[in-house]
Amino acid sequence: MVTSSAAARGSRSLAFAALALFIATSSGCTSLQSKSAVEGQLRTRAEQLLTRYAANDPDAIVAILDPREFTLYGSDSSEIVHTVSELRELMRNDFALWGTARFGAIEHFDSRSDGTLATTYFSAPFFPGNSGPIPVRFCMTWRRTGDQWLLTQSANSVPTVGQSATALLKGMGK
Repeated sequence: MVTSSAAARGSRSLAFAALALFIATSSGCTSLQSKSAVEGQLRTRAEQLLTRYAANDPDAIVAILDPREFTLYGSDSSEIVHTVSELRELMRNDFALWGTARFGAIEHFDSRSDGTLATTYFSAPFFPGNSGPIPVRFCMTWRRTGDQWLLTQSANSVPTVGQSATALLKGMGK
């Protein structure tokens, strides 16, 4: 037979367990919402970078670079940028070659963040001048400064098509 005092203790224990479960699941939801919010901020920053580059606006790009330090790798192995003047030269040469440029929608977006540093990986089709799309993959590192994410590292590559080990082996009959 359960006494009323034992029933009260059991009821309090059950209430405490329910509260603990609520707090645990709520903090998990908050964490997911925060991760989602950070991912949205990072995606917006990546889109801004591509838009500003396509508009040939180096000043607008400088505004989202980490002023403490940054490294940007272009598609060519010689294109390594550490200063604002190197960025301006890179863009001046790019647009002297193409005249205009634009990017298609970001695809395969992936991000990781610890709240201070974040990485973003994504691809986007690139249209230099009047050319058809060129697929480009991006890897970027962002540093949170105040309430904004600033770009501190960026690299891009133009992936091959039909040159994977699987495709090459298939072509060799293996």
